[in-house]
Formats: sequence, C-alpha cells, structure tokens
Amino acid sequence: MVLLAITNANYELVYVNFGMNGRISDGVVVVVVVVVVVVVVVVVVVVIVVVLVVPVAAALVVEAVVVVVVVVVVVVVVVVVVVVVVVVVVVVVVALVEKDALVVVV
Repeated sequence: MVLLAITNANYELVYVNFGMNGRISDGVVVVVVVVVVVVVVVVVVVVIVVVLVVPVAAALVVEAVVVVVVVVVVVVVVVVVVVVVVVVVVVVVVALVEKDALVVVV
C-alpha cells in the first residue's frame, strides 16, 4: 500500500494517492478495507494453524514443548502483523489530520 498525501501552501490537503487515483474519501475507504482484509487473513491463518498443527502434533505424540513453541511463534507473528497494521493506520490518520506538506508511506 502506498500513501502519497500532498498539501498546498495553506496546508490544505489537495491530493491523496493510495496506489490508485482517487479522492480522500476513497483513500480512507481503501485503508479500512486493507486493514479489515489483513485482520481477516491473520485470523484465518491462526485458526488453520491451531486446528491443523496442534491435533497433528498431539497425534504424533510430540513433546509438549514443540506444541508450546508453535503456539508462541503463531502468537508472535500475529502480534507483529497487528503492530504493523496499527502503525500504518496511525501514520495515515496523522497525515490526514496534521496535513504534513508531503507524507509518503510504503
């Protein structure tokens, strides 16, 4: 996702490009959709991993340590993804509210 926010001399937001041509409202909608999609994908992946990996590990009589490690890794990945999403959203909101002269987020 690419955000390009440009203001005029009066710091009024005049152009926003979220990887596509569109008005500010379109850009905000795109950000919301991206965040929702990312959250849904993360939830689905976590559910699949928990449903598939844990029973298989238990069926193979794998030590409890391995199961714990898998769960910890999944949790860490989810936390990292959520943090990245939150950071992107915060930067976008700040760019729209503060109306910086030029804000580029990749």
